[in-house]
Amino acid sequence: MPNLNKIQGFIRSSLSKTRFVVVSNREPYVHSFSKTGEIQCSKPTSGMASALDPILQAGRGIWIAHGSGEADATAVDGRGYVPVPPANPKYLLQRVWLSPQQQEGYYQGFSNQALWPLCHNTYVRPQFDWNHWKVYREVNELFAEQVHRSVGDARALVFVQDYHLALLPYLVKQKCPQAVVAHFWHIPWPSPEVMRICPWQREIIKGLLGSDLLGFHLPQYCRNFLAAARALFPQPRQGRRNTVTHEDHATRVRPFPIGIDFDEFDRLAGSSEVARRMQAIRRRYALPRWLGVGVDRMDYIKGIPERMQAVGRFFEMYPQYLEQFSFVQVAVPSRTELAPYQKLARTVHRLVDQINERFGAKDWKPIHLLAENLPSPDVTAWYRLADFCLVSSLHDGMNLVAKEFIAAKRESDGVLLLSQFAGTAETLHDALLINPYDTDGMARQMDRALHLDPAEVRQRMRRMRATLRRRNIYRWAVDILAAAAECGQSSLETEEEPLAAVTGF
Repeated sequence: MPNLNKIQGFIRSSLSKTRFVVVSNREPYVHSFSKTGEIQCSKPTSGMASALDPILQAGRGIWIAHGSGEADATAVDGRGYVPVPPANPKYLLQRVWLSPQQQEGYYQGFSNQALWPLCHNTYVRPQFDWNHWKVYREVNELFAEQVHRSVGDARALVFVQDYHLALLPYLVKQKCPQAVVAHFWHIPWPSPEVMRICPWQREIIKGLLGSDLLGFHLPQYCRNFLAAARALFPQPRQGRRNTVTHEDHATRVRPFPIGIDFDEFDRLAGSSEVARRMQAIRRRYALPRWLGVGVDRMDYIKGIPERMQAVGRFFEMYPQYLEQFSFVQVAVPSRTELAPYQKLARTVHRLVDQINERFGAKDWKPIHLLAENLPSPDVTAWYRLADFCLVSSLHDGMNLVAKEFIAAKRESDGVLLLSQFAGTAETLHDALLINPYDTDGMARQMDRALHLDPAEVRQRMRRMRATLRRRNIYRWAVDILAAAAECGQSSLETEEEPLAAVTGF
């Protein structure tokens, strides 16, 4: 079983003579001002950041990210660096500054109105705006300049994150030819037919082909990318099966399904703090005999309206559950400035109100909608209390909520209802699969989940917990970094000038 200490040891031995740089849109630490005007530092909720932070600490590298906190500019030195973690600095955070117009065009615009719906098969039409694309290119170039500042002509391993920075690998290769570049795409990659509708698909794929290693969650996403890339760029006759060659540069494409920090979720689930939250929830909500839970960002890919409709249909088909079952939906507000997300929130609230008005009683609600960002102990308490968790994604690269629910179920007493269109369904074979477009089918699976034999419930959950404990978030990170080092083994063998000589850190 891979644990953090072993992985940190691997990083120290593998990257001790190599500059290690992570690049992402979201930063691992955010600085803000307290009420008294003092600078305080916090860690935003992010599975990716949680995984890579200890690896950066072991490798003493640099993390380049967009500076979004109100005190971020005050916290950095004259070169834009700030040592982190604040209590015991182990690596440098280098911030990229974006104007409000750049943030609008690059993030809210092209990333989330074009690439996000393009890559998720949820029938929300992508919006392709030339000005958004122009700013997206501009911001990727800004990130490339920052990487060049940190790497220059030295040998380095540069690990790029997600769809916000699709153009970055090629740009980095142009500026830093000695660097080995790995890129992980955290969302699905669509079929070639879908990708063709993007006016700039050639530029996006060319950007990603600057990578030495390109990772996706699932083999199907790899196949989709390979087909699109090979259709655009002719390949050598004897090319490798999982490799694309462009401009005499080979990009290896491989699946790396992401995990969670299983041990940390398991520890939190067994803590006294979560036990207290569970008691408080029971008192506040007067919970009935059975409980279902859903935890999501308020995003149209998550299938929340479909889930609410299924809960309503469940009470129609099985009226014996009236006043005996409640469903709790945690819906964290997301991208609230975008019209599709505003419409989604109105739809979900309307459906919940209709179902509660139709089926509710004086002291009982069929659905509790918590449209807020709950602290981790509260979410974990809801996981512990629930008889089942319903994940009804219309399309999802992976879906870590499903894995969090399993990790929280220390007594192996819950059932996972999982969309067949979530990447997690590829490995969690003991979940009860659902089709979120089949309302009656979801209702039937909810009834089945509440009547499974307890011995079967425990057996299914134990097998899934064993899988997640083995394939945790650190295993994901080390697999990618080991594969990236293999791609550029000759480049990473020696490094004459250590990081400290360049940064003074």
